[in-house]
Amino acid sequence: MDLDPAAVARSLRRRAAEVRRLVEYIGFWEWVVWSHARDVSVHMLFGSTIVDVRRVFGPPAAHPSGGIHRVAAVRCAGDGYRSSAVNPHRGHVPISNHFLVGTATNAVVDVSEATGLHEIGAERSAVRAAMRVGWVLRHTTRAGDCGIDVMAYHARRVRVPSTWKDIREELANFMLGVQNHPDWQQSFVACQEPILSWDTRSLLIVLARASFLCSLMCCNICHASRSGVSQVCY
Repeated sequence: MDLDPAAVARSLRRRAAEVRRLVEYIGFWEWVVWSHARDVSVHMLFGSTIVDVRRVFGPPAAHPSGGIHRVAAVRCAGDGYRSSAVNPHRGHVPISNHFLVGTATNAVVDVSEATGLHEIGAERSAVRAAMRVGWVLRHTTRAGDCGIDVMAYHARRVRVPSTWKDIREELANFMLGVQNHPDWQQSFVACQEPILSWDTRSLLIVLARASFLCSLMCCNICHASRSGVSQVCY
């Protein structure tokens, strides 16, 4: 893939700034960063399929020495957590909006026999799907820091906003450190992160300036109206 290194680096810096903010959602990219920052494997569960995020999306690297951090990508629903397994009616793309902690057990459970419940396609229970591969899922915050909360669990940190902020700073600083590395830029793009081109960036700057000028003009008009002045000077 042909990349504009400068544009990717700008996009990486922008993403780092976003990740520093509490309740900012994270995705594959941040899990790749976490796996390298902590030298661990990240196994992400989609339905009953386990994906090694580091190997699939990350740049070439030695085998990690820090163990496995497990995370489940699920969909929140009113009746619990739905599996994010691939739905063939939606373009074979896993759909998820939440991360849960994954922990391994020593047994694989035949859930259909254990519960008497039959699962159908992507609508099956995420908890039961995880049990099929010997995983137990644990709840996380639903306020936007769910992925960071999983990281805090695996780092054995207290799962509170101050910890989440520390982890966000760690991720953001790592991103800034690799922003100009070609392999990391390729990984960033592979994780489907948007690239902010100069044209788009310039347009955003113009729109921001226009919005500011409009606000200033409205304030002057309102001030003149209250003062009984018929002519407004800018």
